Amino acid sequence: MSEHIQLSSVTHKGRPALLDHSSAYGQWGNVMVELVAYHEASPASLSDQLRVGTGGLHHVACFVDDLAEEIESMLGAGLELVADAETASGVRFAFVSGGIYGHLVELYEPSPRLRGFYELVRSAANGWDGAEPVRLVPTA
Repeated sequence: MSEHIQLSSVTHKGRPALLDHSSAYGQWGNVMVELVAYHEASPASLSDQLRVGTGGLHHVACFVDDLAEEIESMLGAGLELVADAETASGVRFAFVSGGIYGHLVELYEPSPRLRGFYELVRSAANGWDGAEPVRLVPTA
C-alpha cells in the first residue's frame, strides 16, 4: 500500500489540479490489481470524472512506447484526457476516458523503476501466506 502518493504535477482540462490518493496493490495471476482511495480531487469536474466516492472498475493500465503520442492518438479518436500527472519520483501518467465498461485507461511509459515496482508486487504475492495483508510499499 502507498498512502497519499506524492504528485509533483497534475493537470485537468489544461489547468493545474489537485489529486490526493492512496493505492493498495495485489496480484491476481498475471494481473496487478490496484485498489484506489481518493482523499481529495479538484476541481469538481476532475472528481466527477475520477468517480470519487463510487465503487467498481476504475481503470486499466497500459504501457505505451510514447505517452505524448498515445495521448494525441486517443484524443484524435474522440476520447478525453481526464488527468495528466507526474509522481514526485518522476513517473508521468495519464488517465483517458473511454473504457468500454465506463472505466478510465491509465497510460504510462515503461521504465526500469516502474517495471521494478510491478515485479515487487508480483514477488510479494508469490507464496504469500495471508499474514500482514496491508504492507507499505518501500520508498526510496
